[in-house]
Amino acid sequence: MKYTKVDKRNSRNCQDAKKVMVMGNITELGYYLIKFEYGCLFLEKILPEGEGNEMLYTYHSQNPNYWTWWNLNFTTFVNDFLKFENSDEFDPVFIDDFKKSLFRFIALSETENSFSNNYLKMNLSRN
Repeated sequence: MKYTKVDKRNSRNCQDAKKVMVMGNITELGYYLIKFEYGCLFLEKILPEGEGNEMLYTYHSQNPNYWTWWNLNFTTFVNDFLKFENSDEFDPVFIDDFKKSLFRFIALSETENSFSNNYLKMNLSRN
């Protein structure tokens, strides 16, 4: 059976997710909850509450294109984060470091630029 580049990338992404689960001692549900929680935190950063953004927040948080964009960025973050990890075993501080780094990732201007230049442009051109 011949594997495509997409198959190889998907396999690597699955392995990376499993490595985070093992090293952080979290379940698959826990992993996906972190992904969801930080996807929502990013939207809250971009669309602060109390500034008339409630409708925009609701729209984007329920838009499958947003979650596709977030999944790609989250997966890239995980891949980059794991490049600096030397172990495949449980580490009691791993999950805290992972979450702190993820919080810094959503604060980066590059992440915000990706949101504007990729997700928003793609989304606005379809409407």
